[in-house]
Amino acid sequence: MVSPRKILNDVITLIPCDLYCDIGTRDCYESIEMQRKIPKAEFVCFEANPKNYQSILKDEQVDKNIFQVINLAVSNQNQNLTFYEYNTSGTGSTLERINQEPKNIIEIKAVRLDEYLQHYYSEKQNLVFWIDVEGGAYKVLEGAQKVLDRVNIIYVELELKEVYKNQKTRSDVIQFLRTYNFIEVGFRGHGRNIKKSVVGDALFIKKDFLKNHQIKSTIKKARKKSHRLDLKIKTYEFIEKNIPFLVRLWKLTKK
Repeated sequence: MVSPRKILNDVITLIPCDLYCDIGTRDCYESIEMQRKIPKAEFVCFEANPKNYQSILKDEQVDKNIFQVINLAVSNQNQNLTFYEYNTSGTGSTLERINQEPKNIIEIKAVRLDEYLQHYYSEKQNLVFWIDVEGGAYKVLEGAQKVLDRVNIIYVELELKEVYKNQKTRSDVIQFLRTYNFIEVGFRGHGRNIKKSVVGDALFIKKDFLKNHQIKSTIKKARKKSHRLDLKIKTYEFIEKNIPFLVRLWKLTKK
């Protein structure tokens, strides 16, 4: 499977971005890494969980002069929502997980992204979305419809099947974004066994940019590197499963 993160890292400097929207940021660290690549862009980071938001405010690694951190969820309506925490790290969702009880329940506020951006960032014409909202990606995109014509790149965590109650899955998002001229150029499942993973990351790029020779060539090179890496992983897994003594011998030579 093609690594969407590898492609994003390689093309982010080739496609215009004056506003980077990190939706479901948790700790802002993904934005910090990206800001090194596109230092001229502005960054707005949304975090729904008040606990995570307070942690970000206390984190000296997050420069508040660079990263505008907002304690709001992003959805398809301006409304109050229930946030379900599913672990002690503060990760959670505005959707109920199937077959798992939440550790904690919090009442939060949500906004439509298009209305928020039109109000505070109306002058920004080249947007990039990073979306990691545990099952709620489709609702985020529904609430961004009025600004999708200004978005050039969308990196988003998606589920291949229902993990949360009444959620939309990867196929729904692909179909939705296709109507706004976005093409999925990379997808990779989470975890070691990516073929069996039900959650993964996808990268969508506005169709017009894919006509650019340099961008096309960069994506092609990134795909080749991903394929080579996948082959190395598969080879190692085969040896580990079928010829385990070779793995032990290799590890001994590294000591």
